[in-house]
Amino acid sequence: MAAKVLEVQTDQARQRFQREGELMARFLHSNVATVHKFGFTPQGAPYLLFDLVEGGTLASLLERGGPLSEERTLELMTQVASGLAHAHGHGT
Repeated sequence: MAAKVLEVQTDQARQRFQREGELMARFLHSNVATVHKFGFTPQGAPYLLFDLVEGGTLASLLERGGPLSEERTLELMTQVASGLAHAHGHGT
């Protein structure tokens, strides 16, 4: 599991964060991390608990291996587009 905790505590930021958690909790897709819980820390900071996704960032991939091949770029961007299409299909 991984946690995302909201540091900025404005009303607008809290509402946006809560909406993010509620929407993402409805997603079941292999290219979107599943949110399992939205709650508040004992200090009142909102948090999301979601699946930990193993692996690195795109930046670290590029740092290790340099520019990606066309095939690898297409593979990665297809996964990103699939996750985004799923999200947009849920009204986000």
